[in-house]
Amino acid sequence: MKRNILLALLICLFCMSVCAGVDAKPKYFSDDSGKKKVAPDPIYNKTIIIPQGYVLSIRTNNVWSTKNFTVPDKVFAHLNDDFYYNNHLIAPQGSIVQGMVVKSVSANEQQDAQLQIKFTSIITPNAQVIPITALVKNGDKNGIIKGNKEISQNSLVDIILKQPVTYIPL
Repeated sequence: MKRNILLALLICLFCMSVCAGVDAKPKYFSDDSGKKKVAPDPIYNKTIIIPQGYVLSIRTNNVWSTKNFTVPDKVFAHLNDDFYYNNHLIAPQGSIVQGMVVKSVSANEQQDAQLQIKFTSIITPNAQVIPITALVKNGDKNGIIKGNKEISQNSLVDIILKQPVTYIPL
């Protein structure tokens, strides 16, 4: 009986060491130099980095003004065109662009109205969420729309990526 238990334990230890060894060893390949190199992880081959400063055109779903929005209202718009980068479709036309009002100051005698919206994600029709950080391009350097401007419903607005976006296709 003790011998069977010991034998079963040894078999289990052997199997565990073989399985651990297979998973822990990197896959090697050699190039023309003959040196062994570790094969890159396949996910990194598919990763696309969209640089800061990339501009997207969106279409508003409603009127944008300090009369309609206060902090922290959610804002929704749609991509006006397919979003391609380096011949890769990142998000198709009509994908939802989601943001949040981070500043809404009504006009008074001392100052002009100010509206700032920070866009945080693009949601594709197949429900893939692409995190972004973007601001309205035609605002000031901080994306603030100043003055008594009202952006009407169904208007085209350019937004600019303020940070690079890492995209991994599904």
